[in-house]
Amino acid sequence: MKKYLTLTLGILISQLSIAQNEDDALRYSMTDYQGSARFEAMAGSFGALGADFSSSQINPAGIARFSTSQFSFSFRNNLIDTRSTYANQQSNDFGNAFKMGTLGLVLTTDQSTSRSGITFSQFTLGYTRVNNYHSNIQISGRNDVSLLDEFVALGDGISPDNDDIYFYRPFTTGLAYEVYLLDYDYPNQEYYSSLNNPSISSRTVNQTRNIEKRGGMGDYNIGFSLNYLNRFYFGANANYRTVNYKEEYTHTETAVADQEVNFEYFDYIYNLETSGGGFNMKLGFLYLHSEALRMGLSLETPSFLRLTDNWTARMKASIYNGTEYVETKTAVDFIPTGEYDYRIWTPMKTKASIAYVFNMKGSINVDVEHVAYNTARLKPILTNNDNYDFATENQEVRNQYRNVLNLRIGGELSIGGTFFVRGGYAFLPSPYKKEISKNYSTQLITMGIGKKWRNSQIDIAYKNKIFDQEYFMVNPTFGDVGSTISTASNSIILSYTLIF
Repeated sequence: MKKYLTLTLGILISQLSIAQNEDDALRYSMTDYQGSARFEAMAGSFGALGADFSSSQINPAGIARFSTSQFSFSFRNNLIDTRSTYANQQSNDFGNAFKMGTLGLVLTTDQSTSRSGITFSQFTLGYTRVNNYHSNIQISGRNDVSLLDEFVALGDGISPDNDDIYFYRPFTTGLAYEVYLLDYDYPNQEYYSSLNNPSISSRTVNQTRNIEKRGGMGDYNIGFSLNYLNRFYFGANANYRTVNYKEEYTHTETAVADQEVNFEYFDYIYNLETSGGGFNMKLGFLYLHSEALRMGLSLETPSFLRLTDNWTARMKASIYNGTEYVETKTAVDFIPTGEYDYRIWTPMKTKASIAYVFNMKGSINVDVEHVAYNTARLKPILTNNDNYDFATENQEVRNQYRNVLNLRIGGELSIGGTFFVRGGYAFLPSPYKKEISKNYSTQLITMGIGKKWRNSQIDIAYKNKIFDQEYFMVNPTFGDVGSTISTASNSIILSYTLIF
């Protein structure tokens, strides 16, 4: 067997989404407003209404609308259906996730006796889940472009002598070379696979990639708000955002002309785990022009995240030894691992809201949110001492992403003041520039009902979120390897509120 080499690298040359890149900057910049069932039944459109713990996600001044203290929590169950199209073949997979959505406490103090104009103040403490990464995806199809083609190219200029290929490409070319899927042509100084043999009848391979994603982001927040003359409302939140992301995929290729190449099949297994967190703040202002017409403005600072990536990869293959197929694989004790600490600054978000209340019988709210995804930045940890500045990755952020305006509309109908019917819609444009990716947007359709008693309230909501995305199993410079993944996330949210 060829020599194994175990490596833990501080920094890698970008390859196969292993190193930190623009995808990470986008992943942790995007949030999916989750909260109480009332909030989600209205598509998270609450910026000028307030009086719900979850409204602080849009505008923390909305908390100043409380005149009583409240404790609330919510749970959600997500059913995620993913369908992929690759090389004219369709595949689908399912996932299910049950999570806590919010847990919040609002303590309200009557300040009217002070005669300062401040009628109520509020102190808030709670947790809100702001994104869910749970999904199972399967992509299958036939193609003449193999993952081995990318591994061959990544090994260009790196000899296997002195174990160089294991040092510079331990997660890709080195693994394929180790399990005999690649060999080295010393006269031409290049790697090759048996698929490169021009005499074979077909270099077509059956490809399947199974992707499993888990984790999410959540905000632990503390806030303070003021009601001035029942007309001007001010609020601020300090948030600690936690990040937990896990992704594992198995890429399998089976040779069509297996009698003419040296392998029957191979598996490439990649695993990434990201954890960490950081702080942001939200500031908001709400103005009641009248009891009917309300307007709000808010700002969310960038989140200053410190993250740690841990990743690994391994391979196994069924190799023809001249008489039979034998399995070769990376030894458990010699699987390469990587670990790296870095920072991400997410974009600032600004939001404007307007609401109209119909004689306390119903309301409608519109939120518009501006996000400049092209301002997200990856940054080094100074103590790493590797002098890497992410200049290339940050340029890709500027090249690929754009400014967007997210729109959310929600409405509520009150029946007798104790029963509520709600609905909402949201349109979230693609963060990618049109010349980079197809203009896939995200749309939300939501609805729900609620029942209020003197000291408590129960709400239930349904949320349908649909979006498409492009995915490349192999670097697209090698050919037509793009796939389209369509995701439909259906959520049921149940919340309970205690009023005291």
